[in-house]
Amino acid sequence: MIKKGFKRNSIMVRLLFSMLAVLLIQTFLIAGNIWYGGTIEELNNNSVDLLEKRVFSRKNYLQNEMIQRWSNLSKFEHDIQTAMDSYLEEKEITLSTLKQEPHLAFEFLERTVDHTIFVLRQRMVTGAFIVLTGENGKEHPGVYIRDLDPLFNPADNSDLSMEIGPSAVARKADISLGMGWSPRFTLSQEDDSAAFYYKPFLAAQENWSNDISDLGYWSRPFMLSEYGFEAITYSVPLLDIEGNPYGVIGIDLTLDYLRKMLYYDEIADNKQGAYLLAISHEDDMVFENVISSGPMFNKYFGDSTKTVLDGNIKYENIYKIKQGKNNMDTVYGCVHYLDLYNSSTPFEKDRWALIGIVEEPILFRPARQIMLYVVISLFLSFIAGMVGVVLAGMWFVKPITKLVGNLRS
Repeated sequence: MIKKGFKRNSIMVRLLFSMLAVLLIQTFLIAGNIWYGGTIEELNNNSVDLLEKRVFSRKNYLQNEMIQRWSNLSKFEHDIQTAMDSYLEEKEITLSTLKQEPHLAFEFLERTVDHTIFVLRQRMVTGAFIVLTGENGKEHPGVYIRDLDPLFNPADNSDLSMEIGPSAVARKADISLGMGWSPRFTLSQEDDSAAFYYKPFLAAQENWSNDISDLGYWSRPFMLSEYGFEAITYSVPLLDIEGNPYGVIGIDLTLDYLRKMLYYDEIADNKQGAYLLAISHEDDMVFENVISSGPMFNKYFGDSTKTVLDGNIKYENIYKIKQGKNNMDTVYGCVHYLDLYNSSTPFEKDRWALIGIVEEPILFRPARQIMLYVVISLFLSFIAGMVGVVLAGMWFVKPITKLVGNLRS
């Protein structure tokens, strides 16, 4: 009975198998064309290009702020130099005398506090300072004024605090004293937190240049005191008529303020990206972390102080980021360097970079979504095709089967 039925339907079976084979070949050809024809690769390239454009745009914005606004201290330097020349002439003293007489340095700082406040407001930074060379090498007269919200500028100085400086200066400017206030700077050359002073000062001593913009130094993050805020600084030396340094002026940017400018939500949808501002040495792929934004960075790297990139790249400026052994997820970093220093200057080997960070599944999500949709579509098409083939086969074979049956009768 079964054998008879099988023979009776052998034409239909052969026809069905032939049509199904054609359907399978067609399905594989479509899938292969999508996968190997460059469609997926093109989608991945588009995702990488989009990431690159976003990071590059953010890098340009940050670089412009750091160069054109925050580190543009030419007027501040000119005002302090002019004030110093006038003060020395008025008192009929030299810089050497000023260095030996702290009360004269304090009086000078009192006279110039308005210049310090002006640069604080004008440059929209969170801190501004003047440090004069002290007599004993560690104790230095100076002022350090803080503004935690540069975007808020009341008519008075109620939003400012003086972290370091003579109390007379604070009274003159009607500025409150900070929680960790100190009358003078205590700086040690062995202490990394004093690099903002010693780096440009020593570079000037070594006669690198008489142009202070070539001697400017962007520092690593540090805290001025245990009650202070972690910040980076930009500082330049004060030079006398012979080109010898007698102090340093500069500005600071707290990390909290800087973090607000790193909009990590633009990296990927649903805030699944992160930004990292970091420093490498020359062409090294090991970066010192300066500041990060976005919870995704903490998820993968926690409070690590360094980030290591894999030198082998498939896409331009896109690197794999090396992680701990316990984390097997692939994370990519898009690196764009900031041009903060001129060539042949003392700090040109410090290469600041903005790194946009995103997980591999997030970066290449569009291609994966397209592939998923294609697979689902092909599967549904194959099922529909099978049903159609069976129905068509039954419809096509039915007259033949009927004719065979009549002949046999």
